[in-house]
Amino acid sequence: MGWPRKRPFFGDRKMSETKVLGPGLTDDEIHAIADFEDDLLDAIERIAATDVPVYEVIFAATKLFSRMAFDMAPSPDVAQETLKVGVDEARKGWEEDLNLEYQVIRPKEH
Repeated sequence: MGWPRKRPFFGDRKMSETKVLGPGLTDDEIHAIADFEDDLLDAIERIAATDVPVYEVIFAATKLFSRMAFDMAPSPDVAQETLKVGVDEARKGWEEDLNLEYQVIRPKEH
């Protein structure tokens, strides 16, 4: 299982078009989150060069961010819901990307 060479998550879409972020965020906050995600992806690319298995990196990142959610959320229920929404949004984006790739490989016949 290899590492992706393209940046996942948003592709060519603007972050504000993904409807992933909470309502009421300012443009500066949206850009700060985009920069944060780019920094995380850079870190992933650096660790990929060390041949650490993908599943180990995923586990470490999931554990770190899950712990952070429980440490910082006002309650365990809010932490759990935040993590669930994050996973749901990631899956939706993944499924949309698969659908787009399928349409490119197998265009609809007219």
